[in-house]
Amino acid sequence: MDKKLKIKTNLFIYINIFFLASCSSYLSTSNYSSNQEKSTFWGSDKEVLYGINGHSVRVNRGEYTSQYNQFSIKEQVDFLKKLGVNIYRTDIYFNETGFFNGPDSPGKFEELIKLTKEAKIEVLPILSTYPWMKTYEDPTEPFLIGKDWNYPELIPHLKLLNLNGKKYIQSLEIWQHYFNRGLKSGVLFAATYGKDLMYYNTGNEIAYYISKMYPHPDNPIQNPTGEDSEKFFISTYGGDDITDFFSTEEHARRMVAATAYVKGLIDGIKSEDKEAKCIISDGKANFGFFKFLDFMDVDYDIIGWNWYEGNFNQYNYKLHGLNVYEKLSKLEKGTPIWITETNRFAGSRNYSEETVYHAELDQANDIRDYVKELSSLDNVGAVIVYELLDQEYKFETRWEDYYGLITSPFPDKSFARLKPAFDMYRYTIEELKYGNEDFVYFALNQSFKGNLNDQLLIHWNMKFQEMSNRELFLKNLLDESENYIQSEVKKEYKKDELNKMVDSIFQMTLERKPTKRERRYSRRYLSENINPQNLQIELMLSAEYWQNAIWSG
Repeated sequence: MDKKLKIKTNLFIYINIFFLASCSSYLSTSNYSSNQEKSTFWGSDKEVLYGINGHSVRVNRGEYTSQYNQFSIKEQVDFLKKLGVNIYRTDIYFNETGFFNGPDSPGKFEELIKLTKEAKIEVLPILSTYPWMKTYEDPTEPFLIGKDWNYPELIPHLKLLNLNGKKYIQSLEIWQHYFNRGLKSGVLFAATYGKDLMYYNTGNEIAYYISKMYPHPDNPIQNPTGEDSEKFFISTYGGDDITDFFSTEEHARRMVAATAYVKGLIDGIKSEDKEAKCIISDGKANFGFFKFLDFMDVDYDIIGWNWYEGNFNQYNYKLHGLNVYEKLSKLEKGTPIWITETNRFAGSRNYSEETVYHAELDQANDIRDYVKELSSLDNVGAVIVYELLDQEYKFETRWEDYYGLITSPFPDKSFARLKPAFDMYRYTIEELKYGNEDFVYFALNQSFKGNLNDQLLIHWNMKFQEMSNRELFLKNLLDESENYIQSEVKKEYKKDELNKMVDSIFQMTLERKPTKRERRYSRRYLSENINPQNLQIELMLSAEYWQNAIWSG
């Protein structure tokens, strides 16, 4: 990492405030029940991938300056390694001619693949599907409709959803044109990079883009753009049915062209990379889009969903009361589901008259809550936060600028700093993946004064799995260890003697001195609990001890 890079982080301040203010309800173990089942412990047996989004291969264009260009590819990968992510999702501007967004893009992508592979991180390229987005007025590449396009004839085929309808759509010139373009793009990309890739994001927010960028003629708002157009589409046509995306001729053309391109793209990739796993991402309530993909035999493997709020597995009043997780799980290819984007809405932007400091804490807390909720669902195989760096988009909505876990490196990278969300996400990944293992290792390392070996680790890991709670595990562990006060507390002990004993227990357990309040409470505790081991166990069941164990992991 460049020595000039001054990333500033108030880690302990942020984390401690977070735990004291909002996390005690489920991480505090001072009132831990000895009957608590081990299934409620942090750490999960379910394999979930955790990732981050980025824009490493983007180039500057017009007023847009890619903030990622302030950091080398190596520096970006160093951030990924520090986070502990498995997946790096990044957009790739690629078509049948190769990269088309800048002369440096191929070299950057190749370096990214090389360095992430060494770090055992998977690159998830979002392959652009821009050809079907071209407007009629584009002089360099007009949107092709075809001489055989017949909207009134198309609609009855969609309502029947039979084999004849599928054959009819696939015979259209518009379908053939965009399918072939996608096929060539997929073949070229996989033939060039497939040996180093496992996953391909073959389409991102296509249905959302169509509903947002092509205003519906019945929209009561004059000349609606952006969110106004998209909100109307949701409230009027929902998105749950295929025909919602064919309610006008313009939407129908875009949907047919987009689906054809994506089907060709996937077929091309899989012709070169037999092990490829293809993901198509969308969001909102656009289930009808996936129903159309299934009807047209698009060979994707994973449903991707972009979700910027809670209640993924609850009835959502914004989306007609639908339970998004249930709807996705019931689709033809409803499992696995990947959350390809998530974050607090607008990231750390101060949109509730908060201070920047509190907005950044809110972002950190929401990321923790969302990642925890989403990763616990049976069908969810990956959770990917959006995004690594703040970006000044300019050409998009102002809400886009503050999603990063690191502040904008503008005008140069010395201005960047880690937000609390960076360390919170890093902590959450470690806790969800290795929480129990970190706890066992930390307790062993303390109890046996670092004299650990493989046999001890295996033995106590098995014990932890067999026992129903942490308290019983710790009692067994301390009985066999060398690192606790073994003498009983006598009633005639003086205050100074008790203070020394309390200080010793705090030092060996939490590696710090107790506060005056803690010392007073602990003296009283020892007078009521003759065995000082009980105080040590009480401290080892605390949120602070758990937190120390995770960070040591």
